[in-house]
Amino acid sequence: MTNETPPAVGRIESLTLDDVMREAPVPSAREVGPLTRIGYNLAKWILLYLAIVTGILLLDYLFHAPSMPGGDALSESQLQQYQQLSQIATDRTVQLLDALVLKGFLPVFTAVLGYIFGTRGVDKEEG
Repeated sequence: MTNETPPAVGRIESLTLDDVMREAPVPSAREVGPLTRIGYNLAKWILLYLAIVTGILLLDYLFHAPSMPGGDALSESQLQQYQQLSQIATDRTVQLLDALVLKGFLPVFTAVLGYIFGTRGVDKEEG
C-alpha cells in the first residue's frame, strides 16, 4: 500500500454557504404570514399596555398607602386605624388590577399568543 492520492476524476470546486443557499432556498424562520405578523404586533401592544397599567397601579398604591404611625408608644386605636386604611388602599389597588389587567386584557393577550403559536405549528406541519 502506498500513500499516494488517487488521481482526480474532475475538478474539485469549493462552495460557500451563500452558494448553497442560492441553489436550495430554505424558508427563513422569520418569514411569517400577514395575520401572524399582525397578531405578533398586537401581542406586543397588549403586553406594553399590561406593563404600563400594572406600573401605574403600583405607583398609585405607593402614593396612597398610609404611612406607619410614629411614636414610641402606639395605641391600639392607632394600629387599628392604620390597618383599616392599609386594607382600603390594598383592596382598591387589587380590584383595579383585577378589572383592568387580569380580567380585561390578560385573556386577550393569551388568546393572541395562542393564535401566533398555533398557526406557526400548523405551518411547520404543512411545510
